[in-house]
Amino acid sequence: MIAALLACLSIAPAQQDVVPRQWLAIEALDEAGRRPFRPDAIFGACIVEGQTPDTTRVWRGENGQERRFAPVEASAEGALPSAFAWAHTSVDSPNERVVMAQLVGAARGFVNGVPFVGDVYGYGWPGVPVLLKRGTNSIWIAGPRGNASFRLREVSDEIVFGAWDVTKPDLVTGSDRKRNAPRAGVLLFNATTRPLAPKILEAVGEPARVAPISRALQVPTIPPLGLAKVAVPLWGYEQAPKTPGMVRFAFAVDTGTTRKLHSFELAVRTETAPRLATYESLIDGSIQVLGLLPPVDPKDPDPRTLLSLHGASVDPWSQITSYAPKAGWLHIAATNRRPYGFDWQDWGRIDAYEALAAGLREHRGMPAGWMSAPRAMCCDARVYLAGHSMGGHGTWHLGANDPDRFLGLAPSAGWVSFDSYPARPQGELRTLWHAADGASHTLGLLENLTQVPTYIVHGTADDNVPVSEAHTMIDALTAAGAAPRVHLQEGAGHWWDGDRAQGADCVDWPGIFELFEAQDRREPARSLHWQGVDPSVDSTHEWIEVRQLERYGLPFHVDADVAETGALSITTTNVRRLRLGGLLPGWNGALTIDGQAILALHTRHYARFDGMWRAVDAEVDTTTGEKTPELSGPFKRAFDRAFVLVVGTAGTPDETAELVARARYDQQVWWYRGNGTCEIVTDSLLAAQEAKYAGRNLILYGNADTHRLWSRVFAGSPLLVQRGSIRLGDKTWEGDDLGAVFVRPCTLMAAGKPVRALAAGFGGTGLKGMRTGNNLAPFVSGVGYPDYAVWNGTVHTRGDGGVLAAGWFNAQWALDGHGFVRP
Repeated sequence: MIAALLACLSIAPAQQDVVPRQWLAIEALDEAGRRPFRPDAIFGACIVEGQTPDTTRVWRGENGQERRFAPVEASAEGALPSAFAWAHTSVDSPNERVVMAQLVGAARGFVNGVPFVGDVYGYGWPGVPVLLKRGTNSIWIAGPRGNASFRLREVSDEIVFGAWDVTKPDLVTGSDRKRNAPRAGVLLFNATTRPLAPKILEAVGEPARVAPISRALQVPTIPPLGLAKVAVPLWGYEQAPKTPGMVRFAFAVDTGTTRKLHSFELAVRTETAPRLATYESLIDGSIQVLGLLPPVDPKDPDPRTLLSLHGASVDPWSQITSYAPKAGWLHIAATNRRPYGFDWQDWGRIDAYEALAAGLREHRGMPAGWMSAPRAMCCDARVYLAGHSMGGHGTWHLGANDPDRFLGLAPSAGWVSFDSYPARPQGELRTLWHAADGASHTLGLLENLTQVPTYIVHGTADDNVPVSEAHTMIDALTAAGAAPRVHLQEGAGHWWDGDRAQGADCVDWPGIFELFEAQDRREPARSLHWQGVDPSVDSTHEWIEVRQLERYGLPFHVDADVAETGALSITTTNVRRLRLGGLLPGWNGALTIDGQAILALHTRHYARFDGMWRAVDAEVDTTTGEKTPELSGPFKRAFDRAFVLVVGTAGTPDETAELVARARYDQQVWWYRGNGTCEIVTDSLLAAQEAKYAGRNLILYGNADTHRLWSRVFAGSPLLVQRGSIRLGDKTWEGDDLGAVFVRPCTLMAAGKPVRALAAGFGGTGLKGMRTGNNLAPFVSGVGYPDYAVWNGTVHTRGDGGVLAAGWFNAQWALDGHGFVRP
């Protein structure tokens, strides 16, 4: 059957690639790094303004050096010299056509000013679809990470199947999942200039044929040159084979005019072997993968659980197979969404919790619905956290921000924060940007880390993450009164192994598990000491929850103590609203908050008004439209809750094309960096299908004049973006080069009732203002944007100096009076 099936697969004939050889390139003018607004004179002049390069002009940037474009020649394979920041070439095309742009080793490219994502980490993937016009096409590439190469590949299919990026599970011998078939994430590109809504059909039989419509999956409309990472049930494998090995899953993609068969392989493993499992992420509905190593007894109902975080460039399979199976231990290796991903911050942090929930569900045989609240689940599990390199940093990061979730921490070769490895660039508004990324400040959350038993492992000759990172944390924890256990392997490098552990010594070190096994279930504490940066990162510590802050962008602190008499005393800093949970030990109902006695036995919700605390109704958070931990800034929080990219179409054709190109680029970056998927829809379509999108976060592109829903979605916003101007409160700026990012609450109707979500705006006052947004880095970890930021075109040469305003909205989503506004 398999042989016949493969014989039926249609394979496009090989086409000759277009490999530009002659380029003009220029070395870096400005300092790169994790910056919200990075000066880039070439981007401003050549991408935003549309200038063409030559070899005579002298360019200067913030590094103070003078540079010129110079001719360089690519190899026959398309490889360019590594010492450049930007490179330009031209490609002639006899007709308008779609090709696959394969840019490896660089972050982004532009074809005729339209951006596309590059394969910066060098996975070697065949590229993304781009449109060549008839005649001469301008090609720019930027952001090389070492050597970069570029080529254009011909494409003959309407839908390109990304066989190189299938997110797939392993099958377990003999498993029966008729009610919940395993699923894979299948990548599809629309390689045409018209929208396509393909169907994925089951392929069965001998020879292969397309199954009846009852075994079909309708894919949401993929816009021209767009993509979708589709969750596909593995039909035919609800009942897995009974012996280990490899099997092939086949399916057909039907566009209505063409039908093509594809396939990929699946591994079949025993229930005692390490394996990969998949789950659906609540962030965007994409299929993600985790590594699972069962206990020696795979039926053990209550094992300890190790959540393991991998290092940069490592996948969950490599991570999970670095451990040996242990009696009474379930190992779960999260994926950070990609081998590089988000450094276990932002969506990487959420992914760790989702993988934890999915791994426990998989081991316990629970239904998929148990994933509905991964951030608040697993309270009955004994969970320990460990990781190596980037995963060691992730261990510090998750432990510092959520200390009550884990019974022990074990960072190996872990770096402390972006401010030490490597240092983030300085800038005029450094403090503001870092506050928007406050969860990154490991040392600023040291008090939390002192509460969790910790085992630190590092090689003394590590040439990747220096051992000084370990010493920094050892010294800081010791000075704060903690007693971390430490093993520094003399002469060892970054990754090392020996004969002390059955797995790799640097992660499976016996001392780690000795410490962990000494920590059993945590009893609710009578005294709590907790600091945090934002309730949207972590709002709950044991039995107390911080629901709102007095001033967002600043950290908060809570001390709480139940006295022997049963009276509860709470002292807060920067807290506006809190709630007491149900596991509060020994409390008799007497309550004092910040020295003020509270008499309220009918509720456990409390809020501060005009400096005075009082009991409040539990429903006030959801009915007033105020900020909550679930619905709050900063800006990057909007990329959650199955978010949708909504393009404005009320402007000129050029304006609409610019907005479509920007949304498509964000879709590509989200897929590449986060193995994610998101829909792109027009304002008109969303307005016509409002109930379908209720409860999902919306990302709007345009302004009040170019987007039909802008004024409605952002009604009441103190930040107004129009064609030619931006107003913030009583301050107005004018020009066609202005841009803004901001996040607001959004209400759409479903079944006649309002459903709350978030809405974010990528706003621009003209084509220049919108193009500037292509230089932002919303999907890069370590880069923080507050609730709002406004800038003009001088950011291309001045960086932070071109930022006009930035700050946070208060708990009622109004200006808080503390934001930065340039005079």
